[in-house]
Amino acid sequence: MKHEKLKARALSRPEVKAEYNALESEFSLLEKILKDREKAGLCQAEAIVPVKTEGPAVS
Repeated sequence: MKHEKLKARALSRPEVKAEYNALESEFSLLEKILKDREKAGLCQAEAIVPVKTEGPAVS
């Protein structure tokens, strides 16, 4: 099953959709971080240096 089909199937369940919607602000922040990192021309490893965190914490 492809991701989009699986996502649509999961989101058809009201309890899953409610939880997904509750995470909207986190999804928006992550999207902004990823776009800003790409705009700055930084890879994941380069982006973690300024914030002094570990690689998996920054996508």
